[in-house]
Amino acid sequence: MFPEIKVLQDEIQLYNNIAEMGDHVGRLYATLEIYPSPRIYWEFEVIGNEVNQKGKLPRTTPANPLIGYNFYIDQPYIARDCSDYVTPLELVSGIAGQARYGEINNAIHKAVFYIPNARFQSRNLFGQQKIEKYLKTKKGDFNAGVEGRLIDTPLDDTWHVRLETYQNALDWLDENKSNIGTKITTIGVLYTPMADDVKFVDYPTISLKEAQNYVDILCILLSYVNGGYIGPIYIESRSHVSEPSEIAHQSAIALAHRITPLELLGRSWLAFDSDLESYLSCFSTLKRMQNDSPWRETFGIILAWYFQAIQPENRQLSGKQWPIVANALGTALERLSYTILVLEEEDSTTREKNEALFTTGDNKLFKKYWKDVLKKDKISRTGKRLQLLLERIGITLERGFWDVNEVKDFLEVRNEATHPKKGNVKEENIFYLLDRATQWVDETLLWRLGYSSTYWARTVDGWQSTQPRYDLNNRNPKW
Repeated sequence: MFPEIKVLQDEIQLYNNIAEMGDHVGRLYATLEIYPSPRIYWEFEVIGNEVNQKGKLPRTTPANPLIGYNFYIDQPYIARDCSDYVTPLELVSGIAGQARYGEINNAIHKAVFYIPNARFQSRNLFGQQKIEKYLKTKKGDFNAGVEGRLIDTPLDDTWHVRLETYQNALDWLDENKSNIGTKITTIGVLYTPMADDVKFVDYPTISLKEAQNYVDILCILLSYVNGGYIGPIYIESRSHVSEPSEIAHQSAIALAHRITPLELLGRSWLAFDSDLESYLSCFSTLKRMQNDSPWRETFGIILAWYFQAIQPENRQLSGKQWPIVANALGTALERLSYTILVLEEEDSTTREKNEALFTTGDNKLFKKYWKDVLKKDKISRTGKRLQLLLERIGITLERGFWDVNEVKDFLEVRNEATHPKKGNVKEENIFYLLDRATQWVDETLLWRLGYSSTYWARTVDGWQSTQPRYDLNNRNPKW
């Protein structure tokens, strides 16, 4: 009943059997198309006496879900309908955001999920293990070479994640191959490691719906390191009955998740020697951020602008036109500044002072805190906000970093991209400043997540990495 999922699969047949829509009984065909981009397509057909007796199919789809044998499309969207009065035949087809098998609220022991285009595992080796292939010979085991890469790490005190990307998927992800589109590359498992003396039936449990929330947050974290959107397109439940070999499928979800095509993935902060296991230890921080109102929408909005800045326009170009990049980075940094300096500031006086910097006009609070300061420093409000953000994360002159002196030049580049007035920044310096601003976005997000290992030093020639320039001691202990 459940489909068999394989890596690099182009399409998964979800259902091809009898189903109901409202009062009608007919044949339902549903498939999850993966290549070139994820889409759940369905087709429901009624013929013969069923049409004569019950008439046309209902058109109000949310009130008329598609119900098959242990298979459901709760919100089908009709894109096409067809009637044949000679046969007679009624056929409707369309798309859906998700389809499910079974009851997703029942308790399970682990969840297996499949994600496409996970290129980050092919760009980095640190924080991963090698999956080795061994051949049985008369002389014993023979190591036949690396067969893939594996990350196995805790997400919180109970749940671990295991991510496996095999060699055939790594070959497809290889940037030198010029492959395009979307394919499943990585198999993930959300599970709990237990001691040998614990009975399988006593393992901690979770519902598939709750497991999906874990996987969704994990994939936000993975999207950031991947340089584009990735997410689960199929999640299935597993339950231990009494022995390790007795694993039962109870429920599953197929999802038309937003995935960035392989050819449009950008270069994130990931360096060859970045520690992926250390990065995934930031999961609990992101989970709290997703449950907290300042970040629930903000993180996704910042990622959208960040991806706009780092991703290429098409297969022909390695990047985007600089005015697009400048505006995207400026908007992302503005959002980061307001979230961290105002929304997350706990000291009421500091919050009042910072918020006055985000107002327009010479109001009372702005005059009190900032008017003379900006005049003395010869800097705009936007520039001062960005300087304060860098100071907040620890990138200061006192710690040996000169970034504060580059704020004005970056904002001049952004203004030139937005307004018709020609700036004074030399053309050869524009891309350096855009790289610097991209790194500011990276460093602010990595600081907020609490990542403590190396990342790409964008303004240094080559693919060199740097230890964190930000100061993790500046973070709020509650985070």
